Order: sequence, then C-alpha cells, then structure tokens
Amino acid sequence: MEVYQLIRKGEIHKDFCEDFLLSFELGENYSVYGVFDGCSTGVDSHMASALTAKVVKAEMECLPPEQETSLRAFMSSAIYNSMSTLRNIRNDLLLETSELLTTIVLVVIDKTSNTAEALVIGDGFLSINGQSINIEQDNAPDYLAYHLDELENIDDFEMWLTKHSNRYVIDKVLDVSIATDGIGSFKVADASIETNGLPVPSDFLAKNNFLLHNKSMLARKFNLLRTQHRLVNQDDLAMIRIIRT
Repeated sequence: MEVYQLIRKGEIHKDFCEDFLLSFELGENYSVYGVFDGCSTGVDSHMASALTAKVVKAEMECLPPEQETSLRAFMSSAIYNSMSTLRNIRNDLLLETSELLTTIVLVVIDKTSNTAEALVIGDGFLSINGQSINIEQDNAPDYLAYHLDELENIDDFEMWLTKHSNRYVIDKVLDVSIATDGIGSFKVADASIETNGLPVPSDFLAKNNFLLHNKSMLARKFNLLRTQHRLVNQDDLAMIRIIRT
C-alpha cells in the first residue's frame, strides 16, 4: 500500500495548526490511520488533538486486535480505554473540558484480509473507493471529551457510540482517504476569480490520481490548488490517503 499524508494550517488560524495526524503499524497485520481536529473555540486546541491522538495510539498498542472478536470491537475497546486515560490526565493536570475538545476520524486496516473499519466521532470526511462521505454536525460536534464522566461503564459507552458516531465497514481497501473538515473549507483567494472550471479540492486530493506514486503527491496537489487555482483552505487540514497498489 502507498500512504500519502498532508497537514496544513488554515487561513483563519494565525498561530497554530489545530489538527493532528496519526499513522502507525500495529504488529505485522494491521495499520492504523487517524486525523484529529481540535475545536477552534476550545483552549489550546492544538494540544487537544495531539494529546488525544497519542492516547489512542498508546491504548491501541496495549490491546492487540487479535484479542478482540472484530475490528469494530477492537476500536470500541481502544476508544473506551482512551476515555479512561484522558479522564485521568484531565484530573491530574486540572484541565478543563474546553482543553480536550477534538474530533476523531480513525481507520484500522487488516492487511491480511484487505478489509478495514472506519470510525468518526464528531465531523470529518472519508472517501471510500471513490465514494465521498461528509459528516457534518453544523459546526457543533459532539466531542468525546464532553462525556468523559458519564460513560464510565462499557455498556453505556457502547450505547453512546452507536448513537453519536459514524462507523463504516470497508470490504476491500482500494483507495481510502480520511480528512478533517478543513477539506471542505477551500475558497478562492480573490472574489474576482472565475470559479467555473476550478477543481473540487476534495475530489482532486482524494480521488484524482495525478502524481500517483510520488510520495509528495498530496503536498504538491495542495500547492497547485493554492498557486495555480488560487484556492485556499480557510480551516486547518489533516489528510491521509491509502492506495492499494
């Protein structure tokens, strides 16, 4: 598989990129990819996305997928354990909930069967073998951090996860992308620019195969959107594209 990654600060954020990328191998048979979007109205949101990503990675590495009945069960257990760890970190560091607000988009791939499970908590974007999925929550995501104290047993957590997350089974991994909602924030830099004929940024980045096999494919496409088409992302963008070769 070829994996392409991109993370860029948006125009509306002057100091920090509040998104974060996660990409790692879990044993010999599994790959994990994630993008995290810290809340723009939260406090130190760049920390929230990075901290949550690192906690999720640590919990997944302590919980081999082979011990679970399915990828879905593995992801549920890992997120449930992450909530407990985040709760302890919050209490130890005297953090406010506003310092832990981040969306989560995760994909776990079973390399032996070429199948995957995707999980979205909050908003985000997926492209699964050419089909785009935008998860929107009217800019008011139901962040995991809101529920750290009320979901202390696994049954309550599973009920909440069923109701408040989006899950997808990927029967065959051919071309899969995940991204924060910044992928939908591109606007022309100058109102006088004619928009007819401009590429759709999400399609150009997640579906178009220009520069395939170039390890900098997403970065170069992003630069083309800005320089050639004058399309600029207003919000931060974190993106991972996985293509089976």
